[in-house]
Amino acid sequence: MKKSELQQIIKEEIQKFLSIQNFNPKDIYDFGGAENPIPGSTVVDIEDKDEEDEDFKGEWIVANLENFIKLPPKKLIHFGDSLNYFYTKNLVKTVHNALLPGGYIFHSGYYEDISSLFKDLSKLGKYKAINWNPNLDPDEDDINQTHEYQIIKKLI
Repeated sequence: MKKSELQQIIKEEIQKFLSIQNFNPKDIYDFGGAENPIPGSTVVDIEDKDEEDEDFKGEWIVANLENFIKLPPKKLIHFGDSLNYFYTKNLVKTVHNALLPGGYIFHSGYYEDISSLFKDLSKLGKYKAINWNPNLDPDEDDINQTHEYQIIKKLI
C-alpha cells in the first residue's frame, strides 16, 4: 500500500469519528451560528434568536464575541465562516476557557482564520491541529477557502 493511500484511509477514519453528529448537541457551542444554528446546541451570537424559528430547541446567548465571555466549558465549539468578523484576543480567551480539555473546535471557513486562532490558542495551552488541509483546488474567488472542517483538539 502506498503512503498516500494509507494517509487517505486515515483521513477518512478521522472524518467518520470526528463528526459533529457524534456529539450531544448540549455539549456544543455554535459561535456566530445565528443564521444556521446547529439544532439543540448553545448558540453564542450578537444576533438574537429568530422568533419565527420554532424548530430550534437549543439555548441562545446574545453576546458580542469580540468581548470576553465567561461560559461554562463544553466539549465542542463550532465556527462557520464568521470567525473573520469577530476575531480578537478576547475571543481567543473565551474559546480557551469555554473548551474542556480533550474538546474540539470545528471550523468550516477560511483556512487563514483558523490558523491564527490555533497559533494564539497555543500560547494559552496545548492544542493539536487535526484534518488540517486547506483546499488544494480552491475557486478563484475563495483562494483560502476550504470545504472540509479544520479541527483543533485541546490537549490540556
